[in-house]
Amino acid sequence: MLLCILESIVLGCSAAPPPAPAESITPQPTPGPGGTTLSSPSPLTSPSAAATSTSTIGRPSPPPAAKPDRADVDLGDNFFSPNSITVRVGTMVVWHNRGGGENQHNVVAEDSSYRSGDISPGSTFTHTFSAPGRYAYVCSYHVPQGMTGEVIVE
Repeated sequence: MLLCILESIVLGCSAAPPPAPAESITPQPTPGPGGTTLSSPSPLTSPSAAATSTSTIGRPSPPPAAKPDRADVDLGDNFFSPNSITVRVGTMVVWHNRGGGENQHNVVAEDSSYRSGDISPGSTFTHTFSAPGRYAYVCSYHVPQGMTGEVIVE
């Protein structure tokens, strides 16, 4: 069908199928006037050359660059949300004190592998997990109220 459309533009199309190429799809050098050699036929005289020149549209686009993994945890009055997350090695976890009040919070790993310092309302703390394991953490100010959480790194 595509060949017929191309031929109708270049040569005019009929209901009959296009003629088969003489011997080969690959163009062969032909002698020209005065002993010169023509290296390829003109696309206007060769249906196979016209079809070949339109069959390649271009290379596909490369995939977009990979983005680093990220997970977010909210700090509220006496809770982490979610209080348990599972991430892959190399994931950056961002704790957000979205506030709404005056409470300071912190994020302290029970194994002492990280500690945020005070996170005031509107501030964040970020930690990237580079090894698999289970990382329990607390807000040291609000442990009695049950402000605990965990990051499971696979």
